[in-house]
Amino acid sequence: MYKVVFGCLVVFFCLWGCVNKYDSIIDTDAACITVNPNNSEKLDIEAIFSSIEVTALESSEASLFGKCDKMLFKEGKYYILDRKEACIYVFNANGTFLRNSKSKQGDGPGEYHCIVDFDISKDKHIEILDVSAYKIMIYDDEFNFLDEVEIPKDLYPISTFKCLNNELYAFYSSFSSTSNANDRMNIYSFKQNRIVESTKGYIYIPSLRIGVTQPYSFYESEGDVFFSFPYPNDKVYKIEKNEGHIKEVIRYNFGSCSFPFEKIDSHKAIFEDIIKGSGKYAFPICRWENKNFLFTFIMYQEKQHLLLYKKDSERSNLYSCTFNNGELLLPPIYVDNDFLYVIAEPSWLEYLVSKKLLVETATIDTINNIKEDDNSVILKYRLKK
Repeated sequence: MYKVVFGCLVVFFCLWGCVNKYDSIIDTDAACITVNPNNSEKLDIEAIFSSIEVTALESSEASLFGKCDKMLFKEGKYYILDRKEACIYVFNANGTFLRNSKSKQGDGPGEYHCIVDFDISKDKHIEILDVSAYKIMIYDDEFNFLDEVEIPKDLYPISTFKCLNNELYAFYSSFSSTSNANDRMNIYSFKQNRIVESTKGYIYIPSLRIGVTQPYSFYESEGDVFFSFPYPNDKVYKIEKNEGHIKEVIRYNFGSCSFPFEKIDSHKAIFEDIIKGSGKYAFPICRWENKNFLFTFIMYQEKQHLLLYKKDSERSNLYSCTFNNGELLLPPIYVDNDFLYVIAEPSWLEYLVSKKLLVETATIDTINNIKEDDNSVILKYRLKK
């Protein structure tokens, strides 16, 4: 079965223009993180992580999945989306398979046809974005059908979403092959039946859609919701949950290696330059944060780097994703206050796991017993305080 290590990476290359429905979202109080991508250094894995835990996900006919497109860890359970299979797989914290959503696939009442994205609401309900039906299908944790919400067609095409509260949702509307419209992130009120706030992304460039960055661009930290467009950009936004207000909170500055957005006459030229692998520009491909750190994975000169920003000191360091001992650090698929979660196929474990940091010696036996055609493995990198 085909498995993908970079389950959280998909790329869309378009050009940035950031405006609100009413005015430009420019906040002079936003943290500006200045980075010289030429000053990257290799990092000893033990400098930022205290341990690595390995969770082998159960491999059975019902639990095997192909590609992990998205993962959430809630209430001690892993929720894994395989978009191709249109299925969500649920495992407990030890990797034991609990259930999947295949029984809800179909065209009947309470069933879904496809899954583009999913979320876990504050009420612990599983919300599935079925774009083919223009609906959000809502289930309990056992995949018993509860409700459905119709999505206005003028919000489409939708790539991902986030439930802010029972009335407000954030939708990322990606560009359409039939329209030259910009990508857009909309805050929609189902109570008011209208878009209450919006921010616009790049101009649509149909010939330049390829895959490398974080496709699910909403993430949570300390109860707050953040968003960044899923392609090279220099801004991160915070979304206020109660009213849906959008505020720019982070801005990246890569100096002479930054995209010269304001000076580019040909949008196409700059992105073709990147695609050809010139390595001239640095850009974020994946972002996560917790209460202490902002983690930004950056692509520069065809190599990945980790930008580690410490919130208390407001200082940042740039490191190569290849550690001194030759081991690799992949962009995480999920982050909380204790761990970076990486999902990898078994054949990659020797490059990703430092035996020095394994929690238990028994874990080595677990790794040795994993077969190449088994399910993917979750690696939990514990952060040093």
